[in-house]
Amino acid sequence: MQMHARQLETKTICESCNDTEIKPWEIRCQDTKYSNLKWYAVQTYNCRERVVAQSFVFQSICYYLPLIRKKRRWSDRIRTIQEPLFKNYLFVKIVPTQEEFWKVICTRGVTRILGDGKGPTPVANKDIKAVANMLANRAKLNVVCGFQNGQLVRVKAGPLCGTEGRLVRMKGQDHLAVNISILGQTVLAEVNCCDVEPC
Repeated sequence: MQMHARQLETKTICESCNDTEIKPWEIRCQDTKYSNLKWYAVQTYNCRERVVAQSFVFQSICYYLPLIRKKRRWSDRIRTIQEPLFKNYLFVKIVPTQEEFWKVICTRGVTRILGDGKGPTPVANKDIKAVANMLANRAKLNVVCGFQNGQLVRVKAGPLCGTEGRLVRMKGQDHLAVNISILGQTVLAEVNCCDVEPC
């Protein structure tokens, strides 16, 4: 069941922050008091990712909005801006209860929590960490639609050391692929095949 709005209430599981302090790879969350938190993908209305993120701050909802730096040409200059890695999506880390789900989906700008016919579907913690690590290390990233098959590997050297994903080859270049299956999208980072090992 895809969950749509109306109803609220919950407990505090996030550190407060100001939007200007949010770095592209930063996960705004402290969860030492909760052992059963899970990540979920949240869809927003078009271009409302930052508005929703700020609302989550005020509600003390733990979230992660992956941002990527891109260059945009203006009439008289080129500027580097930050854009959401996944257009119209961000992630929340909450206790998987009806009460928590309703608080998220009642947030202004949210359209739904992604899931199947049974309810919201968690996103693997290792996938969130892998994406965050890619962004933290300024890896050259691409986001493509669909699931990428390949050998499951772990990066053993270089800036992405410790990151797990699938080794795929595209356009003559090896990539580490992290599948975010609930979004139907895959994040690709260029790697050297000599720097990975089977998991």
